[in-house]
Amino acid sequence: MKKLSILLTIVVCSVFVSCDSKSEGGMSATAKKNVEVNEAIFKAIESGDFSKMGDYIAADAIDHSGDQGDVVGLENIVADLKNIMKCHRT
Repeated sequence: MKKLSILLTIVVCSVFVSCDSKSEGGMSATAKKNVEVNEAIFKAIESGDFSKMGDYIAADAIDHSGDQGDVVGLENIVADLKNIMKCHRT
């Protein structure tokens, strides 16, 4: 649950940081893309279908919020997310 809260906080913060107040219509193109990516990641987490996570997370990404320290690499991050969701649902 702690990791899910941290992930949600990071996502929300990234949306606010990426917003450009000078763009017309509120959000910049980058901010809109970030929102779309964040929504896709959360849908994957909610549904348990992690097959497209590589479209959104780099193969060499590092999750600094791991229980045992950094989680390095897409495969390890996905495995960690699956474990979190398994624990969360039980």
